[in-house]
Amino acid sequence: MTRWLALLAVLALACGTDESNSGDPYPIHVDRAGGALMVSVRVDDGPPVPAVLDVMSPLTVIDAPLDATPRRRGVCLALLGHRSATDATLITRARFSATPLFLHPCATATACEVGLPGAPTAIGAVIGADTLRGDALRVRGADDVIAILPDVAGDGEARDKVCDAEVPSPFYGGGTLVVNGTELAFAGLRPTLGVCLSPDPTNADPTQRGVDAALVLSTGIGPSILAQSRYATWRAATGGPTLDQLPPATVLLPSGPLEGRLATLDGLALVGSASAPRGACREVASHHLLTDRDCLPADGDACPCTDAAFCSVPSVVELATSFEALVVPDDEPLLQALRTELRPAQPEIDGVLGLSALAATEFDVDYPHNRLLFRCAGSGCVARPALRDRASRLVVGQCLARAAADGDAGVDAAIDAP
Repeated sequence: MTRWLALLAVLALACGTDESNSGDPYPIHVDRAGGALMVSVRVDDGPPVPAVLDVMSPLTVIDAPLDATPRRRGVCLALLGHRSATDATLITRARFSATPLFLHPCATATACEVGLPGAPTAIGAVIGADTLRGDALRVRGADDVIAILPDVAGDGEARDKVCDAEVPSPFYGGGTLVVNGTELAFAGLRPTLGVCLSPDPTNADPTQRGVDAALVLSTGIGPSILAQSRYATWRAATGGPTLDQLPPATVLLPSGPLEGRLATLDGLALVGSASAPRGACREVASHHLLTDRDCLPADGDACPCTDAAFCSVPSVVELATSFEALVVPDDEPLLQALRTELRPAQPEIDGVLGLSALAATEFDVDYPHNRLLFRCAGSGCVARPALRDRASRLVVGQCLARAAADGDAGVDAAIDAP
């Protein structure tokens, strides 16, 4: 059965006339199932249903019997959250008018599950990007907290001053799904990131500064997913274990189990450009160089600028902590579906970035302003705002000084470690 995870979500408007705002001003304490964001939702006046919240899914899906004819209808979705971190009482935290797709997203007649095989969590819904697109979703994964906000205030330069790393215009994709003989269009809402795996931006050899990857962000899984070909490139660059040396592993997606081999990668850097035209790893190295000084004639190809000693560089988030990735065949249907949808606007998609890799960050999926915002919320993280002009060096320097005062040094911490 086609993996419906590649095609999940719903329209985001507040239900009712008395509560015009979708979200709640308070943090929403959520559960985690194998790293996935788990919430409870009420469909119209029904009982609470466990649901996975996934920004990678473009259509919201409500579970239906396996043999039921897929259909859509308008409903009121109430998103429920724990009253507090110590009180598991469920209360309504957000309301949305939605037109979800009613179908059974996995191939078995039993309840679909997410998480890890040893500790699966049954779900009754997938809440996707169309439900949230009128709002901003804030995720602080390490604390199991999210928030639904009207938007995130401040333009890019204002966010720079609070040491946010902005990724403008990160959403891509879109297409048409045939449901019960009717064409159903879905919007391009896949959050796509340029990523540098195992970054080493100050290495004298430009070929040893990391491995570029194009990943789609998901809040519906914990471990990341990486295509075998991209893992092979990373292994060749780092001397990591061969594929047959990695232990077999399985991750449960709403569409069913995904099997592969579990690798541990030693850090990554996110680049504030979904396409990263110079390559994600070169953007990271360029940010380090141009933060310190203008290009010199002796820099040669190390200088990213084509006709000047200075040029703009997108923001960078450096994460020195290791993370797990499930290595799967390149022809895995989930990856193939993402590639087909995102061509030609994006380079070949190499995998999915799961929440576990972002444990040291807090991030906003700011749909109203068409951007992602990342900030550090734990050790081993440094956020470098965009170098928009030479004056930006002062802002970047202040953010680096703040990170150093907190004991964080981004990827340099891993580089300098004995």
